[in-house]
Amino acid sequence: MAAAHGLIAEFDKWDKSKDGKLSVEEVRNMLAEFGFKRKQAEKFMKRHDTNKDGTMSKEEFAAAIGTLKPEKIQAARLRQLFRQADPDHSGIIKAAELKSFVAQFNSQIAQNDVDKWIKENDGNNDGQMNYEEFMKFMKGRL
Repeated sequence: MAAAHGLIAEFDKWDKSKDGKLSVEEVRNMLAEFGFKRKQAEKFMKRHDTNKDGTMSKEEFAAAIGTLKPEKIQAARLRQLFRQADPDHSGIIKAAELKSFVAQFNSQIAQNDVDKWIKENDGNNDGQMNYEEFMKFMKGRL
């Protein structure tokens, strides 16, 4: 349930016009940040715009999120984190990128700890984390 509340909290961030509704484009942009494709966003909008006004109210959004399984929400959050940690969108998180990303949230974590995390989770020994390695690492921390 906490994961669903986190996604619902994202609603206000994406409501650029602050009218309590998301346009189709705002829904697309929000879902894209969570790793969903354009077609998936359109399908989501079509399915959950219950009053068919072409926008999604916060109530419609909350109801839609309530139908998602917690593991789907967690996977979406992890995709979002990966995208944030990979600023050049290469699909690989370099040590410097992970250090910078971690520092944004917790300055108490030593840079050596980040190097250790990469070493422990770097399945192909390239000194970086790909998507699968990052997911494995993060799921072990949640």
